[in-house]
Amino acid sequence: MRSTSLRAPAPCGSDGVGAAACTALGCCFDATAAQRCAHPSDVETRTLDELIQQRKAAASSAAAEGLAPSSLAIGEDLWAGYSDSCRYGMPAMGPEVREGMTWGIGWRRYHDLLSMRIAAGDQGPANTTGYQAVFYGDSILEHFMGSSGGVPEMQSGNASVVSPDMAAMRAVWNRHFGFRYRSAMAAISGDQVGHLWWRMLHGELPAVNQPGVVVVLIGTNDLGAAADCEAASEEDLVAAANRTIAARTRDMLAVVRRALPDTHVVLMGVLPRGASLGGRNAFTWPNRFTNAIAALNARYESFAEGDPMIHYLYCSDRFVNPDGEGIVKALMSDGLHPHAPGLEVISDCLAPLVAKSAGSASEQSRVVDCWGWCDRC
Repeated sequence: MRSTSLRAPAPCGSDGVGAAACTALGCCFDATAAQRCAHPSDVETRTLDELIQQRKAAASSAAAEGLAPSSLAIGEDLWAGYSDSCRYGMPAMGPEVREGMTWGIGWRRYHDLLSMRIAAGDQGPANTTGYQAVFYGDSILEHFMGSSGGVPEMQSGNASVVSPDMAAMRAVWNRHFGFRYRSAMAAISGDQVGHLWWRMLHGELPAVNQPGVVVVLIGTNDLGAAADCEAASEEDLVAAANRTIAARTRDMLAVVRRALPDTHVVLMGVLPRGASLGGRNAFTWPNRFTNAIAALNARYESFAEGDPMIHYLYCSDRFVNPDGEGIVKALMSDGLHPHAPGLEVISDCLAPLVAKSAGSASEQSRVVDCWGWCDRC
């Protein structure tokens, strides 16, 4: 429950109340108000566009030396023969926009909203306004918010009631990070490394107040995109992990390190995943992803060598059954996405490292917690 000493929730669902006003008031979004409140108003969007252009120029300049065109060429060469057989298009080779992605509140709109939230952390003193911890990733981390594509998942058959499991996911976040630190979640379901890389170059990195720690968990959707190229073999996936996905991640991390030189970076290993999303093979392990995930994680671990500000963290052991056969259903309800018990495992693994770098916990973080939505505050 929200402390009575903090500001009372505002009427977020009122017409004309945009995201900046809602979040400035520290309000909570209920299920019916979530979409109206999460969409920036026209005035906010114009203001945000100006802010993003200013910060984009600074971020691009700072990151220019971190871009490695050679890694992009390697990726194009590797997948050149598969372009006609990739069911969902070519894997993202560099910083890319997910054009046409309109599910949830829309990818570009969600990016705008996340940029607005990151910018809010730069609007005052670092010790009271700046974020202590910022989390970047895909659906696995976005699930900590109890959302997908920026919108809370509702109960099946009842579009006005938040799913209990999604609410439980948000509770895990609150307990470990949301109520402990001034923290921000900048994760979008479905993102590949290239999409996150683009977001970082276009407003989703703090420009003034450097966080104590940045957490990155990304890469499983790159493997999924590569696997969706029908001609891709298990050897192709390992090659993609070693030659392209790792290279993109390395270049993206260079952006973070140049923009935030005093920030610790926790690069998490990619989690195990079933052979398919849904169906009878959803919990099969080992599978054609196994060696590719191992190869990618080995490269991730190597990025921490020689840089005391980058820390590799592997939290995957408990997601596979003790005999090494099969994904643990109790932790990953679909064989890919951890739900609340799985997020608890990740949090237990991650929290000590965040605590070492984020700084002391603060009651003020409770005001920040209500970005987006919550069913109880």
